[in-house]
Amino acid sequence: MTAADKSEKDHSRIKEVETIDIFLWLDLNKDGYLTPAEMALVSIFADRAQPRRIWQRLRPHERNGDGKVDMEEFLHAFREEDRQEKLSLRQLVELFDVFDTDRDGFIRVDEIRATMPAVVDAELSEERIDKIINDADLNRDGAIDLYELYKNTKFIL
Repeated sequence: MTAADKSEKDHSRIKEVETIDIFLWLDLNKDGYLTPAEMALVSIFADRAQPRRIWQRLRPHERNGDGKVDMEEFLHAFREEDRQEKLSLRQLVELFDVFDTDRDGFIRVDEIRATMPAVVDAELSEERIDKIINDADLNRDGAIDLYELYKNTKFIL
């Protein structure tokens, strides 16, 4: 097992423990199930939108039709979400590679101007391209790196 594989496995274990902790916190009556009523109560004390969003994400994973999500279903939902997140990150890297034509790890103004017509159907003005770059260039170095693209792209959840 490589160091990267071990790190990935450790990260997965930590994430699973954190997910179990979230389940236990949300399970107000400690019966081992999450219900819409519990999520409504949690929303009174927590960020009002978050428990509702969690329930909306959990509902498709409720398998036995009892209207409740047990620990196994909860963990399955978050494992599936993890898989989708990894896929989305892979797509983000692929998008980055489309624009990083010289493969130096940075997307520069000239690369965006040259690549944008092939990616976007509508023609973008110079001002619009400058705004895109200015908004995405968080460290103001005149280029967009993968982290800056990630921070400026709404891919997950």
